[in-house]
Amino acid sequence: GGFSRSFGKKLTLDASLTVRYYKASIDSAGKKNTLWDKADLFPALSVVYRIDPSNMLQFSLSSNRKYPSYWATTPNTYYMNVYSVIKGNPELKPELNYSMQLTYILKNKYVLGAFANFQPDKIQQMSYQSPDRLQSVFHTINLDTHNMFGLMAVVPFRAGEVLSSRLTLMGFGIHDKGMLVDVRFDRKKLFGRAMLTNTIFLTRDKNLSLDLSGDYSSPAIQGIYDIDPLYSLDAALVWTLPKQKLRLTLKGNDLLNSQKPLTHIDQQGQKSRMELFQDNRSVLLTIRYSFGSYKEKKVKAVDTSRFGT
Repeated sequence: GGFSRSFGKKLTLDASLTVRYYKASIDSAGKKNTLWDKADLFPALSVVYRIDPSNMLQFSLSSNRKYPSYWATTPNTYYMNVYSVIKGNPELKPELNYSMQLTYILKNKYVLGAFANFQPDKIQQMSYQSPDRLQSVFHTINLDTHNMFGLMAVVPFRAGEVLSSRLTLMGFGIHDKGMLVDVRFDRKKLFGRAMLTNTIFLTRDKNLSLDLSGDYSSPAIQGIYDIDPLYSLDAALVWTLPKQKLRLTLKGNDLLNSQKPLTHIDQQGQKSRMELFQDNRSVLLTIRYSFGSYKEKKVKAVDTSRFGT
């Protein structure tokens, strides 16, 4: 059930509430037991307050449920190699997700926000070292607690007719709590991420431009994992011929070959290090040509006021 209502021209409210009941049982080796038998509430709320034509305040609350995959719940062991195996977990429960976000849009340009995310029974795969053999076991569990809070800001800026940029800053606080086999953990961490995109116009008529974008993430955690910093750099050269009928784009992704997550564990006798030896670098050439004069079809305009755009 739900409703939608406008209070004058400044305030809009959308709210709903859903009740979901789910039940599942397993019958294995002649033994039957109930895995899931629960009812949950899923609220949704969106409030938009238009202070004036160029300033807006938004609040949103959403909730959802995610079921574990079939492969994660099968009681089988999959051998990746002689040193690594994946074990299924038939007792996995669905994951709940409750998200809240408060956003302030200033001068239809700058964005400031705060957010919170609560995920009871979050589904997470982690690895541990077998106590009786030289083997790393990847196991999927439900975390007791996975909470994340944060602040964010989006700041666009220009330098005359030459540079157009957008800086995005995000700060996070995370709390993970649970038990992996016999390893009980309760960990908290503050970390951040910065993203910068730039468009540099190389000619006065702006038909030749260079796009540069990069991002950096500080050290983070994921369950018992410690994740080292991550960074990347992408670039693209865009050339648009007169009348914009022909456009050539030469793009390079992950130019520094730095998008290789490095994780390590040092918890209660568990000590390991995992690095992905992968190369994500790529070069892409795109050629686009428009034939004749394109006339856009007239369609009914979509009311996007509730999205705050």
